[in-house]
Amino acid sequence: MYTNKNIKKVCSFCVSDLHLITMLLPYLNKGINEREKFITILEKDLTKQVELVLSRLTLNNESKNYLLNIDWNCNILNREAIKKEILNGNSINFIINGTKEYIENTNSKLNKILDSIEIEGSVKIINCYDITKLDDDIKEILKTHDMILNTSGEKEISEVFEGYESKGA
Repeated sequence: MYTNKNIKKVCSFCVSDLHLITMLLPYLNKGINEREKFITILEKDLTKQVELVLSRLTLNNESKNYLLNIDWNCNILNREAIKKEILNGNSINFIINGTKEYIENTNSKLNKILDSIEIEGSVKIINCYDITKLDDDIKEILKTHDMILNTSGEKEISEVFEGYESKGA
């Protein structure tokens, strides 16, 4: 977990790409309304899955266009773009999806970038794990995150996993 109070790590678990998109949409829509920025770092292109899910929903055109304009095929960290958004004081949400190794590697690179920037706004790092490809104990992943995101929104981990006690408890 981060010592910088402006940075929160959130984890989520999904069973497929479509489940991931469906789970993220309410969170993204809420963030759009609050003028938050979203930066994706994805191991594989999710553009077609996003288009499919959005084609089946009734959303206003502004929200739909915003969601479609998120780069659902981004697999690199753009240091300058990240610095620009953070230095502008924007609230940034990083959505990271892929294998556990990909997520850990991306988090390591992102940590280096964030450590070099004075963060004024808030930063959330949302690590999205495919639960069908996890060999590890989920508890180990939970220990490194502050919150969990599921279909009902962002929650305290103890609200989702009964009996779970956080590191600081």
